[in-house]
Amino acid sequence: MITIEEVGLKEIQEKLGNLSHRLPSVIQSASNRTATATRNELIKHLKETYTINDKVSELKKKLLIRRASNKNVLGAEIRMKSERIGLDHFKVIPGNPPQVQVVRGGKAHTLLHAFVMQNVGAGRYLNDKAGKNERLGRVGGSYSRTHLNGMIFSRMKGRGRLPIRRRFTISLPEMLGAVTNKYHTEDIDQFMADKFASFIDERIAKDLEKHARYEIDISHLMP
Repeated sequence: MITIEEVGLKEIQEKLGNLSHRLPSVIQSASNRTATATRNELIKHLKETYTINDKVSELKKKLLIRRASNKNVLGAEIRMKSERIGLDHFKVIPGNPPQVQVVRGGKAHTLLHAFVMQNVGAGRYLNDKAGKNERLGRVGGSYSRTHLNGMIFSRMKGRGRLPIRRRFTISLPEMLGAVTNKYHTEDIDQFMADKFASFIDERIAKDLEKHARYEIDISHLMP
């Protein structure tokens, strides 16, 4: 999170000169751009640290930006979904049982009593031996059968063929916590501060240039 001290606000106002009324808009724009740049930086470190196979566009959907949208809310926030991530989102080594490597360069872990779902056609449920429809996945949830392929499941010990449960690992907040520890929170904070200052200067320069062009355009109308 970026904190703007009173001295910093005065400095920005001085740079704006006659356009000091643009201060909220300048801060708002810089905050939104900083949040976007920080999210991209976190995703880059995330993929450098973990074998997560989600596309960048998919990770962006899990790291949502609450943008500064009016004069009363000048700061932007990065919010993330806290649910645990399926093991199939990481490097899976096929076998019986399969193995999963979550951390790049780390050890691959054997998943006892687990299997990778394959060759499942359309439909919503699977039938057990008794012919009953059993929901798949976590308690209270189910998955479309066409989405089951590639997911890692475990059979419940002593329960027969069904039910089965999907295997999960740590959540995105936990992963990012490890990432910030690896790259040091101070480095991330400095990255944000540097980007914010850079975006502030860019926006001020743009506004001053636009204002100067406006003055030139209307100069011939002045008596």
